[in-house]
Amino acid sequence: MYDFQTKTIYINREIPPNRKTFTIAHELGHAILHEDYVKSMNYEAMPRSNYHASKPVEEVEADVFAACLLVPKSMLGLYKNFADPNELAEMFAVSPDVVVHQLKYV
Repeated sequence: MYDFQTKTIYINREIPPNRKTFTIAHELGHAILHEDYVKSMNYEAMPRSNYHASKPVEEVEADVFAACLLVPKSMLGLYKNFADPNELAEMFAVSPDVVVHQLKYV
């Protein structure tokens, strides 16, 4: 989660490195896009989920921000024909889920 008072991102140190990277980018998205949301009583640490229907819009926006920051569509387009999603995930230091999602828009 992101703390606006201390400008600190907190992450679970038990999660894999690629998940940490995505979580940091996601929280950076909140820092840039959602100050009111983060400061509200509705903001709390949420369990990881790839299913967006039940997420608040701010969480979906932070996920999209993180995916676009870490896996820019322009760069993904350069490599999509040369590597499979698992290899691309390693190249971009994210999970294969992020790559597969981004590939839908390239």
